[in-house]
Parts: sequence; structure tokens; C-alpha cells
Amino acid sequence: TNTPAGNITATTVQAALNELDAEKAKLAGDAAQVFSVAPATAATHAVPLAQTVGKNAVINPGFTINQRAYVSAAVLAAGAYGHDRWKAGAGGGDYSFTQLESNTTITIAANKTLIQVIENKNVYGGTYTLSWTGTSLARYAINSATPAGAYAASPIVITGQNAGTTMSIEFGNGASAGTLTKIQLEVSPVATTFEQEAYSVTLAKCQRYYEKGQVRFDTYA
Repeated sequence: TNTPAGNITATTVQAALNELDAEKAKLAGDAAQVFSVAPATAATHAVPLAQTVGKNAVINPGFTINQRAYVSAAVLAAGAYGHDRWKAGAGGGDYSFTQLESNTTITIAANKTLIQVIENKNVYGGTYTLSWTGTSLARYAINSATPAGAYAASPIVITGQNAGTTMSIEFGNGASAGTLTKIQLEVSPVATTFEQEAYSVTLAKCQRYYEKGQVRFDTYA
């Protein structure tokens, strides 16, 4: 008499082979289910624009680059630049700070403001949100390099900006001094986490507009 082994219940050779074939087919099917990967779709892998790298239109948002060596609390006349990409407003832009290797908090003096103009090549249009850390207030201009209107606290939603057209932002705190750092202007209806950027990347962006260097002239008799 034949004795069944393992999961095989048949008592004849042919029946046992048939059961083995059925078991192998079942095991192969189970393995395919375990290791199968659902096809990627745009819906399952889409990343919101506001969460992508390079979302911040502001250059030098943490005041890490200071190629002109602006000195803390020095007079900054209207239109003059302090830290890279930041220029004084119409009433001047004096501010104080202790420079850090990372994001630096500045304190804008009373009745002074700082402006950054966003170059048209970096403007995508649509709805933007401006956010920052500090007690300073801000105002903005769409399709213009001259901010106007009332100042407001963070965050500010900006609508009506045309793609490929300059926009601008301005910070101050009226008759009181105000602190400021980690400024972000992004294409988004809401403020998202501040984007940390490598120092080398920020420096390269700043050097597109201003680069400190030396020129050597040699003369021969």
C-alpha cells in the first residue's frame, strides 16, 4: 500500500504527480502576488509644486550672503544694497545683525525698509504666498518693481501676478524696529515649510547679479 507524504493525498503515482503540478502552480501564483508592483501613475506619484526643490523665488532669504560687507547698523541710503539682493526702500534701509554661518536674523530699524525685486525670468505667474519669520510686516507689488499698499503680517497671499513679469516685496515695521529672516515667496495658495538651501547654491544665485573680485593689470617698460 502507498503512504501519502507531505501535502500529497494521492495514493497512486500519476495522481501524486498531478497534485504536485497543482501545488507548484499555486505557489508560483502566490509568489507573483507577493512581489508584484503596481504600475506607477501620475496620480499616485504627483508632487505638489509647493513641495518641490527650488520653490522659493526669493534669493538670499536667510541673509547668509553679504558680498558687499555691509556693516551692522550702518547707514543704507535709498536704493543701496546691504546683503545680496536686498536694497533699501525710499526712506533708507538701515538694519542690524550678528552674522551667522546659517540663516541670520536681521533687525530693520524704525521707519526703514528693505526691498527685493524678483526678476521677471523667475516669475511663473498665478497665486503666490509670501511668508517669513520675525516681527516685520510686508507689502508687495504684482507686475512691478515698486511695492505699494498696506503692510501686513505673515503670511500674505498674492494673486493676479503675470508670468514673466517683475514682482517685488518690501519689509519694515513702521515706527518700530522689526526682525526678519527665512523669507519665502512660492507659487502656492498656502505657506509651506521654509526651503533650506545650500550656501553654494545661494552664493551662485547672488553672483548672477553681483560678484566681488579683483582685477590685475601688469605693465612692462
